Amino acid sequence: MHAWVIGELAPVPTPLYYSDLLNGDSRKVVYDPWKGASFVDALTLEPVYEAQQVFMLRDQVWIY
Repeated sequence: MHAWVIGELAPVPTPLYYSDLLNGDSRKVVYDPWKGASFVDALTLEPVYEAQQVFMLRDQVWIY
């Protein structure tokens, strides 16, 4: 089983939005199928099952 995200695809944000997202109330999440079945908070390692918004850029994921 793999982790996934369900939702509506939104337009690509502007570069300014990227910096706002990374410096704001967002949290980085990670996923390792060898360690668990869900995304986890990168700092606390607590499972993350839902978020209002998910931002993906290459191999990194943030939620807020």
